[in-house]
Amino acid sequence: MTATSGGAAFAFTKLVVHDLEKEAAFYRAVCGYVDGELLKADIAGRPIEELVLRTPDGALDLVLLSYLGEPPSGRNGVITGFYTGDLDAYQNRLLDAGGTVVDAIKSIDVGTNQMRIGFFADPEGHLLEVLER
Repeated sequence: MTATSGGAAFAFTKLVVHDLEKEAAFYRAVCGYVDGELLKADIAGRPIEELVLRTPDGALDLVLLSYLGEPPSGRNGVITGFYTGDLDAYQNRLLDAGGTVVDAIKSIDVGTNQMRIGFFADPEGHLLEVLER
């Protein structure tokens, strides 16, 4: 579906964080994102900064947003999903970058596909669901 056909096309995930630089360093180290644009604006009168993280090929799919001067709000109910070719290596990078294991890696069957899955948290507690096909 495209936006011109009357629907909407998925564009990106925007994750609300407290410490923009710490979270950006985490996602760069664990997922391989590269620097993008730092934007300063406001949403409904609340000042924000957001960092657009891009894949090495330039695609945008993760934006980190921080409400300036506001205390951290804790988990916000969002689970960000990633695919990886090596879940064990991903977990090692995640732990080295300050993340935690929420639910240990296990094998699951989805239809006729067997996958490995793990649930993790970034340094601020945002949940990550990571799949290895």
